[in-house]
Amino acid sequence: MVILESVNGTNFVIVRLRHVPIRGSIKLGVESGSGFKVLQPPEPMSKSDLMCNLVAAQLVGYDLSNTDLILEYMRDERYTNVIKNIRALNRTTVLLDGNVCPLRWNEKE
Repeated sequence: MVILESVNGTNFVIVRLRHVPIRGSIKLGVESGSGFKVLQPPEPMSKSDLMCNLVAAQLVGYDLSNTDLILEYMRDERYTNVIKNIRALNRTTVLLDGNVCPLRWNEKE
C-alpha cells in the first residue's frame, strides 16, 4: 500500500492486490480507531490491464496511523500480469515496477 501526501485533509491511498480482482467484486471497508466503520467503493486505477491489480481510495479526515482498511474481492483467474512493486515519488506520481506513472485525482485544491 502507498499513501500519497495529504491535501486538505484527504489522503490518497493506492493498494496493490495480490491478484487481479473480477471487476465490480471489490469491497473496501475503512475502520478508524474511534470505532467508526464505513464501506466505500474503491476506484479502479485503470480500465486497462496494465494496472488491473491496483485500487485507490480517497480517505477524508482519517488519522491513518489509527485506521484499518479491509479489502475483499473475488480473484480473476484469467489475468496473471500484475504490478509487483509500487512506490510514491510525490503526491501525483508513483513508480510501478520501475516505470513512472503520473496520477490524476478528482480533487479540489
